[in-house]
Amino acid sequence: MARRLANTEEELRWMSQEVRGYVEAVLNSLAANVPKAVVLCQVEKAKEDMLNQLYSSVSAQSTERIEELLQRIRMSNKGRNDSRNSHLFFQNLLAN
Repeated sequence: MARRLANTEEELRWMSQEVRGYVEAVLNSLAANVPKAVVLCQVEKAKEDMLNQLYSSVSAQSTERIEELLQRIRMSNKGRNDSRNSHLFFQNLLAN
């Protein structure tokens, strides 16, 4: 914004208003974005902590127990897929 100022006092007043406006804009930007960044950091830290706890828990199990858990997961996934396929079959049957 180019403008000719009458005297030094008016120029200082104008600069003060410009600086005040800039500071206010920066503060508003920080107020809007910092809480989101803090929450994101907290979520990432919690995720990391939970994964570390899971890894520790799993590594403390015996090989047989881990194999049993993996088998349960496979069976659960198979059951889920079977249910989804049945649902789709009946959905198609009703649509025709």
